[in-house]
Amino acid sequence: MNNSYTLTMRSSKQELWEDYNSLLRNNEVNLFINTTPSIILILNQNRQIVYLNDIALNFFKIKNVDSIIGLKPGEAVYCVHASKTDKGCGESIHCKDCGLGLSFINTLNENKTDRRETDIIQQSGSMLEMRVWSTPLRRKNHYFIIAALSDISIERKKRELEKIFFHDILNTAGSLRNFCTLFDEVDDNEKTDILDTIKRISNELVEEIQYQRILNDSENREFRVDVKEFLFNSLVQSVVESFIEKGVFEKHNIIFEKNDEVWIESDHVLMRRIIHNLVKNAIEASSNNEAIRISIYRDGFKINFSIANSAVISPDIKKRIFTKSSSTKGEYHGLGTYSVKLLTEKYLHGKVHFKSNRKTGTIFYLQFPMLFRNRNNFS
Repeated sequence: MNNSYTLTMRSSKQELWEDYNSLLRNNEVNLFINTTPSIILILNQNRQIVYLNDIALNFFKIKNVDSIIGLKPGEAVYCVHASKTDKGCGESIHCKDCGLGLSFINTLNENKTDRRETDIIQQSGSMLEMRVWSTPLRRKNHYFIIAALSDISIERKKRELEKIFFHDILNTAGSLRNFCTLFDEVDDNEKTDILDTIKRISNELVEEIQYQRILNDSENREFRVDVKEFLFNSLVQSVVESFIEKGVFEKHNIIFEKNDEVWIESDHVLMRRIIHNLVKNAIEASSNNEAIRISIYRDGFKINFSIANSAVISPDIKKRIFTKSSSTKGEYHGLGTYSVKLLTEKYLHGKVHFKSNRKTGTIFYLQFPMLFRNRNNFS
């Protein structure tokens, strides 16, 4: 086949509609694409959409094809990079690494099926996580691509949850085993301290398992909140002290700028995990001797919490800070801010937002109602 297909060429409207009507009259093509439980696009040699199935129409939220015929896939899904140049999809510097574009070009050039995964950041800031199968189709003297797209976000989330869960559990269990071994090797004066450490690590292990179960249940809409009344300040202080016990704050300076004593009616376990994640993120983002500032104050019947550090989040990460695996800290990070957003807004009637710039550093803000609106709420 021709190996000189480019990203930028476009067909005329007449050519596009001729292809559309030709495919519309093909009963075999229609039977195939409309009995396949995937988004199906048929593209021409210039990677323009010339046909699609009913599932794709629903995905793109359109009632007729007039508004989508001739668009390239990145334009159809409002890819943020497709709008960066006048030539559209395929022209941004980011497009050279796009899984969709690479799959289509490879199928045309090699005349074979190509399968890839890709992430598409939309203009709204949302991310599409897709798997694409591209298959060549020849009709008379025309070459097409049958592109089957499927959402892999849930599959990825499960995979990421398992990876992070086992990483954290193994680390904690490994520490527990080491201290248990050390217990038999020290004198009686040191055994009390080691036993206290073993108890603390055991509690952390149980908490980690409980947290993973909570996160999994909350994503599946199976979690029920357990509303109790407690001192919000005491909860925050206990989270900070848990990091102090581990020696985490030896190289950091934590400052409580405001510390109003406030009671709250909410889920203690979820609230503790939310604060824990934000404190942990602030620690990991801070360099030695940098201050981490925590502020707690009451505003009417609402409680405001903020935590600040001097690090600045990159623009790319800002756009997807509350999605999974948005972290720049390595393979086993990326659930912290995601779970903060999920648990705060979906279960505790709260709000979360952040700002990050060179002047202020990074500040995360939480706001919760002092009284839980619905004790039976679990969705």
